[in-house]
Amino acid sequence: IKGLDGGTYESYSPAVIERVQEALRILGIHKGEVSGMLTEETMEAIGEFQKSHGLTVSGVPSPQSRKAMFEP
Repeated sequence: IKGLDGGTYESYSPAVIERVQEALRILGIHKGEVSGMLTEETMEAIGEFQKSHGLTVSGVPSPQSRKAMFEP
């Protein structure tokens, strides 16, 4: 997968993508459907979350991004 930062990243399972989409939808960042597919819209939403949390803006659900999303 090519990230928003131009880097190449591993693929993520549909279950991981779905969980991330749902979390971002609840936060009001992701407006699209919860499909389990890493669409451009999903990557933009992940990137927005990453930027607001001081993370590398890759647009992919990196372990650091998921940790920030799911840990209090």
